[in-house]
Amino acid sequence: MGKAKLVTLSQFWQVCKKARAKGITSRQLQGGVSDGSFDCFLESLKIEVNKSIKPPINGARIYMLHALRVRQDSEWQATISAGAPNTPRDCDVWKIGHLYRAVGSGIITENLIFLNFPDGNGSWNKALAWAETQSFKQTNPREVFAIGKEYPTLHIHLGQNPVHVVATSGCILGTQPWPLHTACSVWWQGSKREANVLWIGVLNNANAWFLFRK
Repeated sequence: MGKAKLVTLSQFWQVCKKARAKGITSRQLQGGVSDGSFDCFLESLKIEVNKSIKPPINGARIYMLHALRVRQDSEWQATISAGAPNTPRDCDVWKIGHLYRAVGSGIITENLIFLNFPDGNGSWNKALAWAETQSFKQTNPREVFAIGKEYPTLHIHLGQNPVHVVATSGCILGTQPWPLHTACSVWWQGSKREANVLWIGVLNNANAWFLFRK
């Protein structure tokens, strides 16, 4: 596959013409650039429906997020605060950073796949089995937290509220004879973003989006 072409001046002029047709003033456009609204719009264009990947079952939805910047060696607590600022201080997710050691250093750019079962007929095992057939890699919580930071309105882009994005590298909490297989996630609901660590058995609802790396 060839390298994707960047935006051209001709395309930008088409945007300008549409803005003029809608009566957008220069001051209003500059305001959108200054307050970050225009940046959010541009970031949203990186999220797209992917119809070229075969879903695990009919009706399952697949979205792709292009070129997310992730720092894999970021400090755990700070990463949660940036990506899920509404997380309650008593949530167990703050306490399990030692279970997710850094898997790299510096900032890397990743292409990520979202898998959703809108009829609520999915599961953790079903999602991971499908990803293996596609040679996709499991994600870690720092990738989900990075999405929370860069896409505070992700639920709007996905057309669903609330939205629950799940990192697909799980962890074991508790001890024998009752160890608990859990996964980290970020929950978008309205203006709030909260991180969670949940038993994988509850991730079978229509709001769960399983995250994989291409």
